[in-house]
Amino acid sequence: MPDNTTHWTTRTLAVVLAALTVLSMAGGVVSAAGTTSISVSPAQSELAPGETTTVEVVLDDADGGVGSGQVGVQLSDPSVATIVDVAAGSSPGSTDLSVAADGSAASAVYAFDDTADAGSVTVLTVTLEGQAAGTTAIDVVSPSEAGDLDLGLFLSDEGGTGYTLSSVGSATLTVAETNAPPTVSITGPSSAQVGDELTFEASAADADGSVAGYDWTLGDGTTVSGQSVTHAYAAAGEYEVEVSVTDDDGATTTATQTVTVTEAPAPADFQVSGLTAPATATQGDSVTVSGRSRTSAASRRRRPSRSASTGASHRRRP
Repeated sequence: MPDNTTHWTTRTLAVVLAALTVLSMAGGVVSAAGTTSISVSPAQSELAPGETTTVEVVLDDADGGVGSGQVGVQLSDPSVATIVDVAAGSSPGSTDLSVAADGSAASAVYAFDDTADAGSVTVLTVTLEGQAAGTTAIDVVSPSEAGDLDLGLFLSDEGGTGYTLSSVGSATLTVAETNAPPTVSITGPSSAQVGDELTFEASAADADGSVAGYDWTLGDGTTVSGQSVTHAYAAAGEYEVEVSVTDDDGATTTATQTVTVTEAPAPADFQVSGLTAPATATQGDSVTVSGRSRTSAASRRRRPSRSASTGASHRRRP
């Protein structure tokens, strides 16, 4: 529990607050500092479990400043979020701060604060930590309702005169589970020849949901959807294949693979003549076949002509 160097006790603070109220009487009648309202202002309205945020309790119109206060905050569902810290006022001379053991409430009783004498003034700040998915209300209450002190909700100006509260606001905090993005990898060839039909397949998973879609860019201006794609490249080069996977919550993950495409070799272009082989053979015999090969006229125009004799021995197997 936060403490103050002056070590004022709760009982002493209560007496001081009562004394301040008495001193503000004139002719036996308590003079009012003015009518104002309290609002609740979270720094953010949505958290993930384990994240923290601050919530300010604000006196909306404090023309006389704020000299003392008795104020608390209570959560409707501490299983969603809990209060982990509390701070009072601006720079009070004495404070008694309390946070409930289960984090459901916090309160502050303080005196001798020194604040601006115009506009809104933050009279209490609490720090909340998200616990589990859900929604909880954040309500301004008295220290008594917060479970700490038998004191009502009270705020005074710097002279000890109490403000009249026309309304006391509240706020809502939502805790939502953080979506885990999908995972994805690509299976497919890393090299090919121009004109080859290539198949790429994405392997994806989503730990907290399902995969909603697959979008591919194939590096040559082609885009396509689906878990697997088939494509042939028309020119040699290096192409980056990328797949973008989206889950059912809208999170996206990408994977890439580089494919090197080369020109296909020129087809064989030759003629075979003069083949000789035995007219008959018995199963299991070795048979010799011979002949001559010669490149075609078109091939001779591309490279020096040549001729060769080839022989091959084949054995018929049972």
